[in-house]
Amino acid sequence: MAAEPSQNVVFVLSPVRSILVVDDEAAVRQSLNDVLCFENWDCRLVDSGWAALREIERNPPDVILLDHRLPDFSGCEIVQQLRAKNCDIPVVLLTSNYHVRAVGQWGNSFFALAKPFSIDDLFRVISVAASSRPVSVQTGGS
Repeated sequence: MAAEPSQNVVFVLSPVRSILVVDDEAAVRQSLNDVLCFENWDCRLVDSGWAALREIERNPPDVILLDHRLPDFSGCEIVQQLRAKNCDIPVVLLTSNYHVRAVGQWGNSFFALAKPFSIDDLFRVISVAASSRPVSVQTGGS
């Protein structure tokens, strides 16, 4: 008869993190979706500032990846609206504007990534942004 294990084995899975990708260019949204999903991010995609604000209100993500130039708002205007509502979701602003990259007025949960960027740089900044906000993990109670 085989001996029974004396300890239970517990597998710890890292929680799935959600990210909202906001970009008006469909090809950019799809490319970001492809690389982020490959790294086990739960991606939601929107194409405008209004759609982003609605999605954040409805289902807040862990991180927001936000294009600076959108047809209806600038990325900075969206960040201002979020901060005015005391929304502390980390935001990674994708920008080619040097002055925006230097802005630190939105606190520790605001990050800027200069275009063009590498996939390594993208994941590095997203990782730092995601770690700036604790993850909520629900477990079965007993």
